[in-house]
Amino acid sequence: MTVVIDGLQPVQVPVQPAGSPLVDDPVLRTTGRGGPAPEPVTCALVGPENADGTKKTVIRLPSDVLFAFGSAELSPAARAAIEAVDDEIDSGGSGTVTIEGHTDSVGSDPDNQSLAERRAAAVRAALEPVLGASYRYESVGFGEGNPVAPNTNPDGSDNPDGRALNRRVEIRTGTEEAVPATLEPLPSTTDLADAGLVAEVAGLERHGGYLMARVTVRNPTAETIPLGRESGLTPISAEPDGLTLADRTGQLRQKPCHLPGRDYALYYLANPSNEFAVEDTGIVPAGAEITFWAFYAPPAAGVSSVDIEIGGFGKTVPTPVPS
Repeated sequence: MTVVIDGLQPVQVPVQPAGSPLVDDPVLRTTGRGGPAPEPVTCALVGPENADGTKKTVIRLPSDVLFAFGSAELSPAARAAIEAVDDEIDSGGSGTVTIEGHTDSVGSDPDNQSLAERRAAAVRAALEPVLGASYRYESVGFGEGNPVAPNTNPDGSDNPDGRALNRRVEIRTGTEEAVPATLEPLPSTTDLADAGLVAEVAGLERHGGYLMARVTVRNPTAETIPLGRESGLTPISAEPDGLTLADRTGQLRQKPCHLPGRDYALYYLANPSNEFAVEDTGIVPAGAEITFWAFYAPPAAGVSSVDIEIGGFGKTVPTPVPS
């Protein structure tokens, strides 16, 4: 699993089998919060705008959060995920909302097809009251027939991360037709570069079913430089969209994934030095190097590179997608 501690970059840790000897560490113990409260992560991918102003939007929700294994009954966490779709698709709108169910390759084709259809129907039934009756709704199951990742490794062994990506529900709006062939250039300021900051893409990493992008920002000047809200790189900003990912093969752009009701969740500012306090995330001190990171839904299988777009620097960096 991926572990996130405020002020530090995420790390992946192994899940130990039941009964394994574990060493108690009071530093890592959480108390006084009423126990764990799992929340789903929402990732919205948006395509080009067509002539009438509508856009194709794809929201991927992992089935492992929505349903128990082999079940089509929505989990408690699924309710929060479906309600959060309203943040990405305005309620009271018009057009068609299509809910697609997908599975991995474990099990027979007929069983997976049936499960995918029942899961799509369950999400549709829960989504309609959230978005309202002005939309038209369709649900369809694809079973294991439309994977976004390999279910097995090249040597034939099991690929659990790939299977996790394939177990998903996708919510789609807009149409595929009558849209520009490519994504529009993203409007971006250069205020941070003009102030003297330097940004470099550290790369993409796979964390379970997500991609994590890391961007380092250095201040080589002798002055403290503020992170202006115009750049979208201030975590306290209402909409911190300064790190976007553009898949120019699928023609989809996405802001960082987030938790329901939190615009900037899974989007944080970290610094390995002791000269920069987490509370002062609106500035970059002289000589400091900080790291921005965010999680995104991975592109479809076969996409080898995406563009990381960095607000405040007017910079677009083609970046390899790790296998």
